[in-house]
Amino acid sequence: LPDGSVRLAREIPFGSPTWKARYGRRNLSESRNGLVEGMGLKRMQSYGLAHNSKEVQVADFLVNLRTLGRLVREASDLQVS
Repeated sequence: LPDGSVRLAREIPFGSPTWKARYGRRNLSESRNGLVEGMGLKRMQSYGLAHNSKEVQVADFLVNLRTLGRLVREASDLQVS
């Protein structure tokens, strides 16, 4: 690059205020990919675009079910208190 730097993302020290500001601005797809990876569904078990598309849809459905369960649990905890 013109300023002599070679790498883009890793030049910001991990945990620095700049890193935290940039990390907090991750987009929605990165957040979704993190949720899917956390459930162990990041690597597709089947081959082909059609099969992978179905697996991604199932993973998204599971993420939504987990979110719904969390929201119901939080709402019921608020009503009990």
